Amino acid sequence: MTAPIFPYPGDKRRLAKKMLPLFPKHTCYLEAFVGAGAILLAKEPSKTEVMNDLNGELINFFRMVRHHPKALNDELKWMLPSRMDFEQSKAVNPESLTELQRAARFLFLQKLAFGGRVKGRNYGNIHTTKASRFNPHELWDGIKDIHRRLGSVQIENLPWREAIERYDRNYTVIYADPPYLGFNDYSHNFTIKDYEELADVAKSIEGTIFISHKEHPEIRKLFRAMDVREFPFDYSFQKGERKKVVELVFCNREIPQ
Repeated sequence: MTAPIFPYPGDKRRLAKKMLPLFPKHTCYLEAFVGAGAILLAKEPSKTEVMNDLNGELINFFRMVRHHPKALNDELKWMLPSRMDFEQSKAVNPESLTELQRAARFLFLQKLAFGGRVKGRNYGNIHTTKASRFNPHELWDGIKDIHRRLGSVQIENLPWREAIERYDRNYTVIYADPPYLGFNDYSHNFTIKDYEELADVAKSIEGTIFISHKEHPEIRKLFRAMDVREFPFDYSFQKGERKKVVELVFCNREIPQ
């Protein structure tokens, strides 16, 4: 199983093991909000696979991993995990960089940003008992693994609705993991109106769609017509604090028991 190599808001690594067995047989698989790619990277390849996200820096990173993994790794070798380098990289306009430089910058910032935030990044590489989250000499294995997994994956940079309309068929499984309602850590946030639109789209498509969100009364209300499964997870935080989070998975078809 291939794993993401950078943290991201709403990381779905733990959910992957619970959700993947729910997917029906399919020919085409689409992730409308791929993020770090935890679900796609963990699943068995389908005949046709599509990763989509509106975050152009994230999509550029995956493109460079797929097409130029060695050159990307070479670019990363010269980057150092320091607060000064983090702030300097954050201040750079990515449009002034080459595609490889942009991809390296994206990974560098994601690895070192507090909580894996995409918007409003702050330096989070402050540890007294473990190594830095960014070690340029330990990235190659992860880059190689993702490069192999993306071999036949189509990479799109479209608004989520356009991506769904383009690939929706009766043999398509769609996974939609939008930004959590009320969270502002993403490059593009999702409002209640966006969720209302997603609920309407889910009612009209030919394919099978799975939508995930953490427990939230408004989300339950919006998707009440869909089948739902609850997956509780325990998370550990700093100072030994533990918190239980329930992840909801909705589907426009009956979910197998």
